[in-house]
Amino acid sequence: MQNRVDPCGNIITTTARGSWMGNRGQLHDHTNDIQRPFKLKAWLTCVLRFKERHRKVMSPGLYTELFFLDEVTAFAAGHRPCFECRADRIIFALKCTG
Repeated sequence: MQNRVDPCGNIITTTARGSWMGNRGQLHDHTNDIQRPFKLKAWLTCVLRFKERHRKVMSPGLYTELFFLDEVTAFAAGHRPCFECRADRIIFALKCTG
């Protein structure tokens, strides 16, 4: 599937497995083809597993799950930590920046 993101923010197809998930809104159509590079301005990166939630990738009418090789790639691509699943990371970063 075309749902991996490279460090430049491009959505690509690759066999590499992602270790982080991201979101830019609903980007795919009913055939799972990417129609646009983003829908939302708030680009998020999330952990792959959170509170036993499970999603079918590219479900109709829902946001497009994007995947990153690692956290550095997600940040380089312009995504920020999700406040729900990554709140501890955000709070830590705020404490460190004083």
